[in-house]
Amino acid sequence: MTRNVPRAHYLPLSGRRQLIAWRIRKELSPQQLALRLGVKPSTVHNWEAGHARPSFDTAAYIERLMGIPMRDWAKARRA
Repeated sequence: MTRNVPRAHYLPLSGRRQLIAWRIRKELSPQQLALRLGVKPSTVHNWEAGHARPSFDTAAYIERLMGIPMRDWAKARRA
């Protein structure tokens, strides 16, 4: 079954890869990252799988944690 989610609601592939790579480098499980961000583990899973994207505020917080630009999240909002 395919989810009918508007494209603007997906986290772009480059953003997903950055998030996963950063999480792995920091040796964090999706559950640990979710705890740090104050979201459910399923939310992190959905971001990484490309089924959803973080809110602007959460993306900004992720950017501060990761130390990388959030332009990939901003691009998703304009799509």
